[in-house]
Amino acid sequence: MLAYAAIGLIIVLGVGKEKRPIVGKPFPTIIMRLHSPPITELHALATVARLGSVTLAANELSVTQGAVSRAITRLEDHFGCPLLVRGNRRTELTETGKAFLDKVGPALNVIESVSSQLRMASRTKELTLSVAPTFFSNWLVPRLYRYEALHPDITLRFVHYNYDGCDFSDQTPDVVISAKPLDIPLVCCDYVIGRQNILVCSPKTALGLKTPRDLLSQQLLCHRSAPGIWSAWFKEVGLADEEPALGREFDYVSILIEATVAGLGVAILPRCLLEQALELGRLVTPFDLSIESKRGFHLCYPKAKSDMAGLITFKDWLMDEVAKYCSAIGESK
Repeated sequence: MLAYAAIGLIIVLGVGKEKRPIVGKPFPTIIMRLHSPPITELHALATVARLGSVTLAANELSVTQGAVSRAITRLEDHFGCPLLVRGNRRTELTETGKAFLDKVGPALNVIESVSSQLRMASRTKELTLSVAPTFFSNWLVPRLYRYEALHPDITLRFVHYNYDGCDFSDQTPDVVISAKPLDIPLVCCDYVIGRQNILVCSPKTALGLKTPRDLLSQQLLCHRSAPGIWSAWFKEVGLADEEPALGREFDYVSILIEATVAGLGVAILPRCLLEQALELGRLVTPFDLSIESKRGFHLCYPKAKSDMAGLITFKDWLMDEVAKYCSAIGESK
C-alpha cells in the first residue's frame, strides 16, 4: 500500500522527469550580512553624547554606569574605531562619532517616537501594578469593584510586591504602590494616604485603659521599621519624659494587626488599614488622637510612563476614592 502511495507521489511531482517547480519560480537564496549594531547600543551612544556623561546617561536610561560603558565599548569594537573621548569633566564625541550620530540620530529619534506611540497604544487597555500587601487587601481590594464598573475596558494586572523596593529596570510593573516613597531618579512618587496613625487595641484590652498613662503597663507592639512612633505618641499626650518599653516587633503589618486583635498588646497603625477591623469591632480606639508619620503609601511610576492612559485613569480614580474615604471619616489624608 505504501509502495503504491510513493509511486503516485513520484508521478504527481514529476520526480525523475524535468526538474522544475510545481508552481511559479523558485525563491532565491538571500544571504544578508547586517552591518548595523543593536539599537540599545545606539541609544547609549546618543544619550551619552547629549548629556556629556556616562553617569547621567545611566540615570536617564535606568541602567548602571557599567552597562552604558559596556554598550559603548561594544559599539566601538563593532566599528573598529573610537566614538567617544572620555574627559575629566565631560565625555564628547570624536569626529567619527559626531559624523556617525549626525546621520543616525534623526532616524533613531523617529524609531523611538514611533515605537513609543505603538507600544503605548497597545497597552492603554492594561496597567500592571505592584501593591504593598496590607494596603492591597485592607483598603484597595474592597474598592476595586467600583473601578471595574467605571472602567471595564482597562485591565489591572497585579504582580509580586518587592519589599526591598523596585527600581523599574524591568518593563513591569508600570506602577508601584509603596509603603514609602522610592528615592529613584526620574521616578514620580505621589502621596496617596496612610500618614495618619491611630492607637488601637482589642475591646478587652481597652477596658484597662482609662488614661494614656495606663499604656505604660501594656505591651506596646510596633512594626520593625517604625519603633519611634511610640515615643512620638507619648510626647503628643504630654508624657514625653516617659520612656516607653516596647514589646514585640513585627516585620509585617498584617501580622501586627492580627496580634493586636488577638489581645497581645496595643499598636499604633495607619487608620486606612484598620477600616474593616474597626467597623466589625475587632479593634477599638481607646483615645481619640491621631499622629502623623513621615511614611504613608505612595503611587510610584517612571516619568516616562506618566502619560499612559491606563495610569492616568487609575490615578484619578484612586485619588477620588481617597478623597471620599477621608471625607467620610472626617480626616485629612
